[in-house]
Amino acid sequence: MRVSSPRFRYRRRPLVFAKSPIQLFLSVTHIRERGLPEPIVVALTSPQNIFQYYDPIERLRLEPSDVIYLNRWPVGTRMRLQYLVAIFGALMRSGRPIFVAVGGDINSDSRWHIMIASVLQVPTIFVENGLGTLRLMERLAVADQQPQGRQTRTENMLRRVAPESSVISLLPRSAFAKGQRHRCIAASLGSLSVNQPVTPGAWFVGQPLNSVGYLSDTAYVQLVERTVGSLLPGMPAGAAFVYLAHPSERSNSLTQISHIEGCTVLHPSSAIEFWCTEATSRPTHVVSPFSSALVSLGRIVGPGTQFYRWPDDTLLDAPKDLAGPLREARRILDLLGVRTLELQRHDSDGPLAPFNDRPDDPPMDLMKTD
Repeated sequence: MRVSSPRFRYRRRPLVFAKSPIQLFLSVTHIRERGLPEPIVVALTSPQNIFQYYDPIERLRLEPSDVIYLNRWPVGTRMRLQYLVAIFGALMRSGRPIFVAVGGDINSDSRWHIMIASVLQVPTIFVENGLGTLRLMERLAVADQQPQGRQTRTENMLRRVAPESSVISLLPRSAFAKGQRHRCIAASLGSLSVNQPVTPGAWFVGQPLNSVGYLSDTAYVQLVERTVGSLLPGMPAGAAFVYLAHPSERSNSLTQISHIEGCTVLHPSSAIEFWCTEATSRPTHVVSPFSSALVSLGRIVGPGTQFYRWPDDTLLDAPKDLAGPLREARRILDLLGVRTLELQRHDSDGPLAPFNDRPDDPPMDLMKTD
């Protein structure tokens, strides 16, 4: 059946592939600002993280029937079947999409979405909320310039969408090379910008570095403890150090962190970008190893809050596959003025074990807060 037939014409709607709640929010906000019809959303998540999408969906007043949840973690044939079913369902609801928004950098998840956009040959926009933006822009530039036949499969797909594609980013235009700035669209945060009173204290944005095998449980807890010891002594009496737990973190690690003197563990009820807008105050310090939340919170939280990342040597022994993302994360965070926190070192500190106590855990995407 031809998708251009009259019975499908009135159903043509934008199609959004979101890998995090903030990407969903930025995509739908942009689509509405352009005056396009309401989109169909495919939200990539995992069972323990699905609740993080509820807040932006409610804020945006999306129809529940317009959102398709897709588990991002199954592998092999099961994953391919789930993708096919979800994408078929999305296309049936949107007809031939008039616009496709692809969330996230170019990896195994997004390649499926780029393939859909390249086959449909419709206007495409990439939505990247932070640390993968420069790599994405560079890949698009390569797809534009490299002769056909010398490209990878992904670059060949990008080549079909690159001439008409743009990138929604939380980064300032100055972050990009002059030849890339024509692609950049400043992200609209709308109601997410807040300016609550500043209270002495710190938020630590947790990342499941031990759950994915980049640090042992002991090493991660030890680094958090050193972070507390580096910040709290310089703050007024009564200042709070709040550890904002990632949904994928292990309960035994969080229990150990909760026993650190001066540290309180909090489980946010939604993605941190939305949770912080409901907080009654904001801290003087926000710290994280290298989370993209440092980028998004930097746009959302008002002046008076300083942002910090861990020093480079905290992950020297991380696996090679993390070297590229770490290098790019540090480049962007330094560009945005995120400071490097000098961690307190105790004489009793032993060497930091680089590997997970349970290496058989499934892989996860560290660059997202969902």
